Amino acid sequence: MPRIVHNPEPCSYNEEASAELLANEDFIMAFEASFRLLGTLFVFSPKTEEFQSAFAALKAMGGLENWPFGTEEELAEASRLLARAAAEESQKDQVVAYTRLFRGPGHLYAPPWGSVYMDRDQVMYGWTWVNLRAWMRASGYAGLYEENDPEDQLGRLLLLACEIVKTKPEALCEFLGDHVLCWSGRYLELLAEHAESPTYDLLAVLAQATLADVQQLLGIRCGTRRLYR
Repeated sequence: MPRIVHNPEPCSYNEEASAELLANEDFIMAFEASFRLLGTLFVFSPKTEEFQSAFAALKAMGGLENWPFGTEEELAEASRLLARAAAEESQKDQVVAYTRLFRGPGHLYAPPWGSVYMDRDQVMYGWTWVNLRAWMRASGYAGLYEENDPEDQLGRLLLLACEIVKTKPEALCEFLGDHVLCWSGRYLELLAEHAESPTYDLLAVLAQATLADVQQLLGIRCGTRRLYR
């Protein structure tokens, strides 16, 4: 029998407000810098130079009060977690957390792929991944980074958003609303619940604060998707 798929509705957004903001150079720079840093930290293992370089950039800020997105309370919490991570957690601890949360073996506490949340069978390479790939082909974007990971891995999506905001900003709201925001909140909720690591607690708080603020600023109502996890 054919699988019954929840009938999704596409996203909508405030076209006037988003067009004005996406023409603002300061917004573009802030968006690209924050999404690139977060994307790198979600894509790469703490074993890698890429992750450690990005994490060092966060620590070099001394605190996150000047992070461009998020509320004062969220950024205060992120700063507290950053201080804890810098003081208490080794690279080895970060690798252990990354493996337990995202890679296994065994049960993954916070799988980072969209189709695991939005496909009825909770599988990688599900129907929402197929839709994302079709959107990317139609929009002229190839996959970026970590080619052994599906394109709907959150870090890859954040890095792709950096390319979109520079090269095709008029497509950004649709991309975020239909392929990122519709499931990222649940993923980050699970990450915060199961992290047991100040580094990944920090990333859950900072990513959620950033995505929620960008969504509000651009006036995005994300596409409706039934979540199975």
